[in-house]
Amino acid sequence: MKRILAIILVLAFVGISGISSVKSVTTPFSESAEKFLELHQEAITSLRGAELASPMVYKNKDGKDRVIVYGVKKNEEIIGRIVVNYDVKSPIVLEFAESAPPHLLDIKEEVLNKTSLEKNMAFGNPEFIYVFPLLYFVHLNVYNKNQAVEDIYFFWNEKRIVTLTDIPDFPILANDKLPLMEQATSGSYKILYDVPDYTTSTNNLCNNCGPVAGANILGYWHKHGYYYLQHDWDESNGNDLITCLWYDMNTNCIWGTPASNFRSGIVYHANTVHSGYLGIYHFSAGGNSYPEFSDAVSEINASRPFGILINWNISSWHWITDIGYDSRYGNYICVRDGWGDGIVYINWYTPYLQGSISIDGFDYVYPGY
Repeated sequence: MKRILAIILVLAFVGISGISSVKSVTTPFSESAEKFLELHQEAITSLRGAELASPMVYKNKDGKDRVIVYGVKKNEEIIGRIVVNYDVKSPIVLEFAESAPPHLLDIKEEVLNKTSLEKNMAFGNPEFIYVFPLLYFVHLNVYNKNQAVEDIYFFWNEKRIVTLTDIPDFPILANDKLPLMEQATSGSYKILYDVPDYTTSTNNLCNNCGPVAGANILGYWHKHGYYYLQHDWDESNGNDLITCLWYDMNTNCIWGTPASNFRSGIVYHANTVHSGYLGIYHFSAGGNSYPEFSDAVSEINASRPFGILINWNISSWHWITDIGYDSRYGNYICVRDGWGDGIVYINWYTPYLQGSISIDGFDYVYPGY
């Protein structure tokens, strides 16, 4: 029955080259996704007036149906994706991201950028694989005169060719009945979806990842009653707030933003009248050089996003913003990476973000009137 439902969904709604609404058909999966849209329109303003579009069933590497991935459409444009667990008895939302799902992108073109085909060879239709959390793979058969001669697997997150054995097994989700936004500290998750997703490409200021992370945090508190932290007209991309924080943090084009500057810059911005900002609050900040996963859980359960300084090596550092955690299938922190990738999951024990990383410390921000 599940196989039949999957085929009906795909045939009825999905076209790689087209975007189709799903309003005409209601399933337990679409009901779960629609509920997510309804519940989060106030926190995520871009979802106001949005609708589901073009669902596709993604499988695991063994070919078993695992999730249904919906595009989120607004004004005829795909603005995000929602992933729903493929379990008709418990169709919970596993992921929301503010970027299009792979099946609505030109995947074949992306794969061609990483490999080459011999004469008379062509790709078949892509098959999409999802591994919780947030890992996407694409399987393509290579045909030579209508005969399949090769299998190619493409790791969409990292834009590279992999083998079948590189694809992890999908964890069992059938017994997962946790409600959305469950806040228990064991086997649960919580994500602060209304933390902005500002990016370092917003302006040309050097080493601006620290100010971007700070703007994500203060932009969140601006939405939660601390009105004077940010100008309303600046909410869309945060450029003015990022620029102000770049100076408040005394960011340097050689060494960037040290942790102490990150904290003091945020406090200065929130508590001091300067540069067109009415800093009338009493914010404070603190650092943790030896953080544990439980520290992230505590902060997020208190609904406080915070900054994380990471590094790839002694000379490459980067600021990200923690907005959530997920401990259902391992210990993951959920972050804004400063590059506009939506919600990014990082495994606490094997942290990876465009390469293996070390977590240098947590930097907390405490609001106060």
